[in-house]
Amino acid sequence: MITDLTPYRKYVDKFDLTEDQKLELVNALSTIVETIYDKVLGINQMPLKNREVDSPKRNVKMRGEHEKCSGA
Repeated sequence: MITDLTPYRKYVDKFDLTEDQKLELVNALSTIVETIYDKVLGINQMPLKNREVDSPKRNVKMRGEHEKCSGA
């Protein structure tokens, strides 16, 4: 959670909002960006108890992971 508006001050001071509303706006936008970022990368942040039981048995790779090739 963002508690310091200093880095965002030049953006939020343009709006006629209270300091609390500005902080709420920045945090809401931050949450939206994080959600989109997680969705694009395929990151699932559900608690482990909600995931499928057999998930450790599957060979699932995240985007960006590559198999290591053995140079024989």
